[in-house]
Amino acid sequence: MSSADQPVAGADGQTASCGTQEAWNVTQQLAQAIGTFKGQATPATNFAVSAYTSNNPGAGNVEFETVTPLTLPIPSRFIAVGIDVAAANCYRASAPQLQFALLDDGTPVAAGGQINGCGGTLQDMPALGAAGAATAGQGARVGTYTSGGVLVNSASVGIRMTNANGSGGGNDHAFDNIQLLDVSPTLDKSFSPATQPVGGVSVLTFTITNTTELGAKAGWSFTDNLPAGLVVAPTPATATTCPSGVVTAAAGATSIDVTGNLADAMESCTVSVSVTSATAGAYANGPDNIESAGLNPPQVSTVTFTAPSTPSNPTPVPANAPWGVLLLSALVAGFASLRAARNRA
Repeated sequence: MSSADQPVAGADGQTASCGTQEAWNVTQQLAQAIGTFKGQATPATNFAVSAYTSNNPGAGNVEFETVTPLTLPIPSRFIAVGIDVAAANCYRASAPQLQFALLDDGTPVAAGGQINGCGGTLQDMPALGAAGAATAGQGARVGTYTSGGVLVNSASVGIRMTNANGSGGGNDHAFDNIQLLDVSPTLDKSFSPATQPVGGVSVLTFTITNTTELGAKAGWSFTDNLPAGLVVAPTPATATTCPSGVVTAAAGATSIDVTGNLADAMESCTVSVSVTSATAGAYANGPDNIESAGLNPPQVSTVTFTAPSTPSNPTPVPANAPWGVLLLSALVAGFASLRAARNRA
């Protein structure tokens, strides 16, 4: 753990631990580079876990791991890890290759692919002690990275980070601000058309929308328990754009089961099923109808089925009504005029 605010000579033995004062000073520069990148008012006071390699440390070593699992406020969520990384000497040597795993009941599950520590933006590093200034193309590469999401079903989770680069040629980096992130997609649903006559068909569409980092989300699922009176149509016409999506919705069923994935960089996918009702009424389908794993619940969506309208009977004209008498008189006069005209002819 280092900070540019600490003595450059390594008053507490850091120089000896790092091998040289320059190596110690570079770790301080990296910590400051993260502070600057994050917009801290006094970046020199920022602390980060830093390393300036000399010998080959070996691949796959653990750089960070939680001792005690972290309690999740809600189980069955997609969890990712966020981290800030700064790397030095990217212009001339190898990059750190960081890999996160989430410990679900102690079992490590890989969270996304490797993070290339040299994938960030350039950040100048001012001279510090025996370490010269690193500017322009020779500055540090600093970035914030988010791992892929893992569906965690337990109530707590741990974090492990390893480095796949075992080389001492480069592989110089610092990391800070490790966070657990809830990256569960959101489920929405809608009916089209929203109004149909009894016995008609409306298409119920489910939309699964990814979170902004657009990481892959594999293994989410949900069951939609349809409100009483609403059933899957005789021709379900199920369809999905979700990778590995499976839709179970038999004709006449009162529930719909769906499983699927979101691929990396995928914004959303959809599932559609035709539904109907033999009873007139408005059917609200909302979060209380949903049982899900790895998804945020939807808002309420409503479909209405209307009873067929009854044709109105013709209304007879009362002959003794004043306007009825006038109408009959006009008809009689008309016939008389027509007969007179024919006689003259």
